[in-house]
This record gives sequence, structure tokens and C-alpha cells, in this order.
Amino acid sequence: MTELEFHLHLGLSQQAKNKETNKHNEKTKRMKIIKSFTLAALIGLLKTSLVCQAQMTYDAAREFSLTDNPTVVWSYGYSGSFGTFTTFPGQSDQSSALPFWRPDPNSTVPTVGKNTSGQILEASGNIFQIDQMVFHPGDSVHNQYAMVRFTAPKTGAYTLTARFSGVYALDAGTTSDVHVLVNGVSFFDGAVQGYGSEVSFTPPSSVTLRDGDTVDFVVGNGGNGYWGDFTGLAATVNFIRPVAVVLYPAVEIGWNTEVGKSYQVQFSTTLRPNEWTDLGAPVPGDGEIKYLFDSTRGQSKKYYRVLTVE
Repeated sequence: MTELEFHLHLGLSQQAKNKETNKHNEKTKRMKIIKSFTLAALIGLLKTSLVCQAQMTYDAAREFSLTDNPTVVWSYGYSGSFGTFTTFPGQSDQSSALPFWRPDPNSTVPTVGKNTSGQILEASGNIFQIDQMVFHPGDSVHNQYAMVRFTAPKTGAYTLTARFSGVYALDAGTTSDVHVLVNGVSFFDGAVQGYGSEVSFTPPSSVTLRDGDTVDFVVGNGGNGYWGDFTGLAATVNFIRPVAVVLYPAVEIGWNTEVGKSYQVQFSTTLRPNEWTDLGAPVPGDGEIKYLFDSTRGQSKKYYRVLTVE
């Protein structure tokens, strides 16, 4: 090989090497861009997932269903005793501008419904606002309370808001007692007195709910007859954040028993004579000490007693 050929060959080799180096650098650059884009996309998806997880609002009126009871989180029902819940059976009545759920086709109360007419609706002395959710209690003997229930879809911290309002505009107007219960235990008790009267409830802090825990929005007849007690309900439950570990306070009640006798444990938050609620079913005695656990979560005070029942 001549000196000229050697230099020419060397120059071509260097050009080929430079070309390969440039191709490698370009490929590396593209890979970095792809990796950066992929990482950014994953971070974006993660942020979006966290935001979606932290921001979830359930609205009773907006999500009211005429076809499903229960829905994913809402159910509509009634109760003949404070703290219990029975889902309205069958189908809702959609024959009027105010479709509603009720116990059976022959009953008019208790009921849960919504003004879906697209306009302010006046009927039988009631004034229903557009898209307003309403419920009406029954009498004091049969199915006194009308109820809207939220069931937590997952464990986490939630905030609650509730506004009850008088809808009946004649005479003294709506006179109802209203409540918010968590797992059957009262968190709030109030009274609506007259048309346009409003009672609102927002806890000062979040409430921890486990998957399947319940929040009940309840209306009763106020103890003075149930006619004209339509009450408006605006209720939301907001999921704030997941909770990995949850600890709850509880008590253990123990008592001596005798063979042949049964015992009923009851609780009250007020100690008023007529405000005791059964805790579970009667317990048969066998001569040994019996024990029963009960959650006191969210209760500043709770009283217990054990009655002998035959």
C-alpha cells in the first residue's frame, strides 16, 4: 500500500467511525427523549390517579335514581324504629312530576323523591324547587322515618354536609325532626320548623368510614302528626383520602346471667326514658358471665343497661 493509499484508507475509516459514532449518539439521544417522555407520562398518570383518589364527591340529589335501589352508594328506605333501615321494595312510582320511592303501591308515606319536572312544582301546599330531593316521614306507629343512606365504597377519610329544609307552605309549614346517623348512631339531631326553615350540618373534621359503613340522612314527623312534613334534602359525602390503618374505640359490657332467663343490652346517648335502643338480639343466660362489645366511635358519651326479658 502506498503512502497516499494508506492516508486515503485511514481517512475513510475515520469517516466511517465518525458516522457510526454520530448514529450511536443520535440513537442514545432519541432513547433519552423516549425515556424522559415515558417517565413524565407515568408521573402525570400517577399525579392524576392520586388527584382522582383524593377528590370524589357523592351527591344525593344529583345521583338520585328512579330505577335502581340501591345504587352503587345510595339507597332509599324507611324505618319503624330509630337507627334501623329497610330498603323500599319494588319499583319507584314515576306517574307524576315528582317520582318517588315508597313501601308499596298502596302507601303514600314514608317516601323519598325528587322534582324532575325542570320547573318549580307546587302540589298540595308543597313547593318543590327544581331538581330538589325531598322525603316525607310516616306516622309514629308505622314506618315513622324516611331515610336516604350512603354506603362507603372504600375505607378512607370522608367529609359530610347535609341541609334540611321545609317544603310544605301551608299552616305551620313543615315540622319535622331530622338526623344524620353513622352506622346507626346519631351524629346530628335537629328540627325543621316551617316553610323555608333550614337546618344544616357539617362536622368540624373528617369522619373515617370503613368499606361498607353507612351514613343515614333521616326525617321524622316531629312528634306532632305527619301531614305536611315534606322536607328537602341536600346531602353530599366527600372522599378525602384513603386510610391504611384504622383504630376504633369500643367498650365491653359484662353481666351475670341465670339459666332460663334472657337478657337484652340497650344503649342511649341521652338517658331519656324513651330513647333506649336494643344492642343486638336478646342473649340467653346459662349461669355464666356474658360479654358484648360495642363501638363508641364518634360518641362523646354513651350509656348502657341490661334488661331481663322473658
